[in-house]
Amino acid sequence: MSRFYDQGMALGKELLGILALGLELPKDHFDGLINGEDVIKTCRAHRYFLGTNEPTDRETKDIGAHTDFGAITVLLQDDAWLPVSPVKDALVVNLGDIMARYTNDKYLSNLHRVVSPPRGQPRHSAAVFLVGNPEYVIEGLPSCRKVEEKPRYEPIKVGDHLIERVSETYY
Repeated sequence: MSRFYDQGMALGKELLGILALGLELPKDHFDGLINGEDVIKTCRAHRYFLGTNEPTDRETKDIGAHTDFGAITVLLQDDAWLPVSPVKDALVVNLGDIMARYTNDKYLSNLHRVVSPPRGQPRHSAAVFLVGNPEYVIEGLPSCRKVEEKPRYEPIKVGDHLIERVSETYY
């Protein structure tokens, strides 16, 4: 699991560099977001309990529609996750709310959900969540809006953004 974490973090950092280049910014533009000893990042292994597909079961075992709060999520999936056949040894990469804020929604944080597997089909996944340095200010990029257009989001520190999103979602 520690190898997946290290490789997932390296991939997340590389993808942020590629995203910066795609936005016509220097490759290291997002380094301040993801560097430092206080960067919020985690790796989680998930085991989804077998469901019965009863409505009450779905409410307690599914994870409802949501977007990821951070910058990038790298997800390793098993063969039973998606209704389409996963590509062997492939990863799913989600952009999170931080990238949507940066890009004035040019890059969106995709809405997704987790559904419990049907009875008899266990499901596992592992995810690396790269959120960012809590003191780093997320501010909309001028290149992601027209000159006369105002940013959709006010500048906010990563830590405050995370607190805001957790409060909106869970409280």
